[in-house]
Amino acid sequence: MVVDVGDESVLTACADSRIRLFEGDKLRHLFKGHEGPVRSLCVLLPEEADSTLFASGSNDGTVRLWDWKTGAPLSILGDQGSFVYSLASIPSRMGGGLASSGEDGIIKIWNEEGREEQQVLVPALSVWTLATLANGDLACGCSDHNIWIFTRDEKRTAGQKTVRIYEERLESTRASKAPAAPEPRIEGPAALEQPGQAEGEVKLVGADGQPTMAHQWDGTEWVELGQVVDRLTTPDGGAKASPARENMLHDGVEYDYVFQIDVRDDGPPIPLPFNLEDDAHATAASLVAAHSLPESYVKRIVEFLGIWTAA
Repeated sequence: MVVDVGDESVLTACADSRIRLFEGDKLRHLFKGHEGPVRSLCVLLPEEADSTLFASGSNDGTVRLWDWKTGAPLSILGDQGSFVYSLASIPSRMGGGLASSGEDGIIKIWNEEGREEQQVLVPALSVWTLATLANGDLACGCSDHNIWIFTRDEKRTAGQKTVRIYEERLESTRASKAPAAPEPRIEGPAALEQPGQAEGEVKLVGADGQPTMAHQWDGTEWVELGQVVDRLTTPDGGAKASPARENMLHDGVEYDYVFQIDVRDDGPPIPLPFNLEDDAHATAASLVAAHSLPESYVKRIVEFLGIWTAA
């Protein structure tokens, strides 16, 4: 990659993680700092004739700022979260800042103070290249073979049809990126004879003819969390199909699940109604507050819900 910075000088970047400034055929500065191939260079504040700042993006996930005139490193912006494929400077008259993109399908907008200001979600697995248009809009070329254009000007916002297409494709892309939830494994009662590997670990224990119970390791012993509603894997590792589950009633209202949470030795289990669209943390926090339970139970209940609603 080569970028002309004026004064008969050019910046170059390549797979050796180094950036070089050449004046004519002479090497003037060697910029070190990146820990992976440098894929993008971008002159900052290009509308200012005396600006000597530039940005670089790398496979190490970072965006770095430099002064090409002095050869000095200036700062490291927050992590992109993936390989950084492209950078584009946004003129100050158009709101200013720097845009970065990578293989995570996200464009990050950094303001002129170097702070992350916004994330633009793109309905593609990767955003290969960015360009700032003359009107200040941001165009991106993506792995979905489309060019998407984003604007800060409400007058140029796309119509409802385009917005609907964008939202549908974005939802589809998110679904394709989502990792598959691990299938819960149900073990026999002997599993509770072994200590947990880490505090917070959850085991599902059941036996033929007995309900499956969730237990969590608290650092010293297995604590019973409550009964689960479906069995997906038998103790010997064999797969067992779950029957179709009907909605459950609690206080006359239908829910996707009604769990029985056993939290006290001297009292009955507490019913916990839950719908798949509910926020697990908010549900757990509400139960803990309603029954004056320790705050530590929130995390346990969230993990319990995560295992069984993911399944």
